[in-house]
Amino acid sequence: MPKLGVFTSNFLFYHNIVQLLKRMNVPFEELTSASQETHAQIIISALGDPDAGALQIRGNDPLGVMRKVFPRVMGKSQFSKIVIGIDPGPRPGVAVMGDSVLLEAFEIVDPHRISRVLSTIMSDYDYKECVVRLGDGDLPNRKIIERELLVMRIPVKIVDESNTSFPHNLHNNALSAARIARSEDSSYRTVNFAGLKRKEIFEREFVTIRKFLT
Repeated sequence: MPKLGVFTSNFLFYHNIVQLLKRMNVPFEELTSASQETHAQIIISALGDPDAGALQIRGNDPLGVMRKVFPRVMGKSQFSKIVIGIDPGPRPGVAVMGDSVLLEAFEIVDPHRISRVLSTIMSDYDYKECVVRLGDGDLPNRKIIERELLVMRIPVKIVDESNTSFPHNLHNNALSAARIARSEDSSYRTVNFAGLKRKEIFEREFVTIRKFLT
């Protein structure tokens, strides 16, 4: 039974949130009226949509809305701590963990954009504490990222990124960033990578938000 429902008269928002949920492989229920009976725990709507009962989270940016949804499906109004991991490089990896759960991991196209990306992450999520961990590799690009974050006055902890890029035939920058974010978490899972596909590593190695969304 889907935990999320989508109710909106905003076609653009509907299209974008549905595409995002499908990319995340998250089941959801479509609601056609505010009074429709539903078992969904959380209703996602655009700004300006009428009340639809239950817990309703509104916004016009689908990713921003989902970032508000994440702690709610975990049974809390906010995270105690989010950790942002950054794998430095020409296409930096960025990952976000909330209370030891991997929420998202992706690459960006330019290290000069890191301040904009982190600013959005930090404004979208609800949390008590935020920690930023930056891998110690790729010195030229790491220095670019450090300068970007210094302008934002974001404190950064440089961490050892040894052993964050294995196995080499499956790894990418997003996975390295997730491992950097988790670098001081004792709940690390030992994983046998034999036979795994790239998209399967995250679910096997981490507790991810999909566990709570499905």
